[in-house]
Amino acid sequence: MQNYTTRFLLNTDANNKEVHDLQNEKPLCQIGEIEAAKPLEGVTTVDELEAWLNDNSEYDGCAHCLPDLHRK
Repeated sequence: MQNYTTRFLLNTDANNKEVHDLQNEKPLCQIGEIEAAKPLEGVTTVDELEAWLNDNSEYDGCAHCLPDLHRK
C-alpha cells in the first residue's frame, strides 16, 4: 500500500470514480486494493471537497468514509 500525503484519494477507475477520505478510512474502503489511485491535490477540507465534487460530477464520495457526499 502506498503512503499518501494528501487527505483525499481519487479512485480513477472508469467504473468506480469515487473519492476517499484517508483521515476517515474504513475497512470497506479497501484503499490498498484500488489500482487506479491518484491523490487529489489542493483539496484539504470536506467543504473544499464538496465544491470540487460539484465541479467534477463524474466522481462521487465514498459511501463508507464520505457518506454525506455519497450521491450515486
